[in-house]
Amino acid sequence: MKLDKTDEKLWIFHIHAFCAGRTLLPGNYWFDQVAAIAAKDPCARHALLAFSTAYVLDFQPTEAMRLRANDHYRNAVRLLGQALQQQETYRAGSEDGIVAAMILIYSNDIVNWESRRPKDQQPLWREGARAARRILDHSDPGYRYWAPGNVQSSRARIGNANWVAYTDICAQPVTPLTEESTQNLFPWLLEGSKEEVHKIHDATGVCSKLLHMFSQVTYFAALLKKDPESTVVPPAAVRLREKLKNFRQWSDLSLGYPSVEELFDSCNLDDNGQPRSHPHVVRSLKVLIRCIERMPCTGPLFTSQSPFFPVFLMAIASVRPEERKVSRDWFEVVLSGAQCRSERQETQFLIRIVQSVPPVWVAIKKLWEWLDNELVEEPYDEDQPIGQRRAWWEEMVAKLVEESGVLSLV
Repeated sequence: MKLDKTDEKLWIFHIHAFCAGRTLLPGNYWFDQVAAIAAKDPCARHALLAFSTAYVLDFQPTEAMRLRANDHYRNAVRLLGQALQQQETYRAGSEDGIVAAMILIYSNDIVNWESRRPKDQQPLWREGARAARRILDHSDPGYRYWAPGNVQSSRARIGNANWVAYTDICAQPVTPLTEESTQNLFPWLLEGSKEEVHKIHDATGVCSKLLHMFSQVTYFAALLKKDPESTVVPPAAVRLREKLKNFRQWSDLSLGYPSVEELFDSCNLDDNGQPRSHPHVVRSLKVLIRCIERMPCTGPLFTSQSPFFPVFLMAIASVRPEERKVSRDWFEVVLSGAQCRSERQETQFLIRIVQSVPPVWVAIKKLWEWLDNELVEEPYDEDQPIGQRRAWWEEMVAKLVEESGVLSLV
């Protein structure tokens, strides 16, 4: 790999600064897989250098650096277009470089939220994630943990798949429900051994199996919206709920939750269409609040695996001032910490960790006002079929998309 002096510095920035703020787990997807791919693949290399330059521009906003960022970005897009025209790209085992490049390109749009498309247009990061998903679909070798065969998946493919799915799955709850956009998605998350799909991935902090189950929850919700009288979806949802009760993920640092009930409660925020004031929702919210309060939102233990998606759910489910104070404190500390970090050269790279936070915080404050003034909770009937209950979350999503567009929660 040949780089000029400036690009070499940008490469070192990625390795020693960007990668260092990604995870506390022993593995590091952005270093072990993405950097290794970029060292061999020109498209991924240009995408990585463009991504790194975007960070450096925050602190060295020179014309030369801006031109370099644009040059690397254009080269990455050009090579990406060429690769998408080649049949070899879609063959199993040949997709790692192109998917890594797409991830770097659309991640650039996530952190540089100021230059995103207007809110009435589909954001570039979501189009990129869906395009990467299609590449993974076409190149899927069909190896699943319950039916082992001779086909093996590379660590790069598993890491790419985990990040692509994470980006899209976290966005599904804040986009309008349609069966077509949630059906039969992410089958390749189940590639690898049973142990591998239950292992917490260092790219996202979530195991692939749990991500796949989250996508099934959204799919069931879409089916129920299409057919509120369905007699198939509720039993299927109950079975999925039972699987979540007994689910366990693990990592190199921990064997997982000591209690499966704790995991279930932390994931089951909106229980079967129940309103925010329902005792089950309030109980689950208390568990989530306790978890968030114990997690660092500043300092050396605060990484890009901060619980952004759960914090959003916590904020929306909060009704009382003391509940919302936890969300408000989290956002204000994170945002003020980013501003302080930008003034200290040794930790400047951490500012971009939270660059997707500002638009979400603005959206949450608008949603609080709408939820307080416009959403009047109706009496809750336990015996009422779930398909006939008020879909208040979907009403809220429609308002969110209208006011703020599609938000990235990663």
